[in-house]
Amino acid sequence: MDWCIYVGKAASKNFDCGLKNSTWGHKAIFKNVPINELKIGDTLYFVHHLMKLKGSDFYQNKGFPRVPVSDLFGVVSSFIKCTITSEYFYSEESIWEDDIYPHRFNFEIVEKQYDLNFGVEFFNQNFVSAIRDSLLTKGSIVGCNNLANDSIFDYESTDDYEVTEGRPIYKTHIYRERDKKIIDKKKNQVLKENKKLECEACFFNFEAVYGDRGDGYIECHHKNPLADLLEEQVTKLDDLALLCANCHRIIHRYKPWISVDKLKGIMNG
Repeated sequence: MDWCIYVGKAASKNFDCGLKNSTWGHKAIFKNVPINELKIGDTLYFVHHLMKLKGSDFYQNKGFPRVPVSDLFGVVSSFIKCTITSEYFYSEESIWEDDIYPHRFNFEIVEKQYDLNFGVEFFNQNFVSAIRDSLLTKGSIVGCNNLANDSIFDYESTDDYEVTEGRPIYKTHIYRERDKKIIDKKKNQVLKENKKLECEACFFNFEAVYGDRGDGYIECHHKNPLADLLEEQVTKLDDLALLCANCHRIIHRYKPWISVDKLKGIMNG
């Protein structure tokens, strides 16, 4: 089973303490806090402090982040994947400074990511919905419908990761404004020159591996992060790189993002 917890900015001190002690707790158990259903080996995701992007004019609802799932996007301060290492237990041992939170469980951190884009354009919609439920119930633990690890992130939409405008806004806004023709033009340019589409970092060729299902498929990466641009700029084909899903995700895994050449250097030792 997969679980998630949203931790607001106000609880940052408690969050750090919980991570340090590998323990999380709730003040009380209600019907919507199924902490007693946790099993050893379950996966838990902490999503900490969702922030609007500076300069974004997309948000119309003043209640952010208490908005519909489709509008729940921005950047999370940290995204932490854990494995549950104990079932539910009750303890009044002092861990947090502000209160006891006696309904507890233990966990082990598996992976940490920081300053991560968040929303339905980047994550599975069911996962975003679960995070919203946790947010609206003041950080309650919420089940994520047995999501597999590789379905937490929305890999299907990575072709739309970054493109032309260069405005410091979230992908959902960019997605509404951008001209997807530049992706096709980049692919056509490479096909004309090399007769094939392969990752510029690891040389993976989707068609060679997957046959017809991989024909014409590859992801497009913007070499100059749009968030770093001070004003709108025209994107040229040379500003784009074609990457496989793995290399694209590794480049964007956390900031500062690395260049394609840097990634190639890492792989070549």
